[in-house]
Amino acid sequence: MVIEDEEAIAMMLTYNLEKEGYKVEVVSNGLHAVKEIERLKPSVILLDWMLPEISGVEICRIIRSKPEIK
Repeated sequence: MVIEDEEAIAMMLTYNLEKEGYKVEVVSNGLHAVKEIERLKPSVILLDWMLPEISGVEICRIIRSKPEIK
């Protein structure tokens, strides 16, 4: 999962990851990211620190506090 609010960066990361065979989901805001993490339970997250609504730091705290997505 790529959590990035700048479209050009998200596109570049997605392109390179998909080229290497990864399935990529892109999310561009913090609130939506938490919901998608809970739904998809991704193996790897590339996370921007400065996001709209909830920061990347807060997303990390939320992930660590929930055993089902930790």
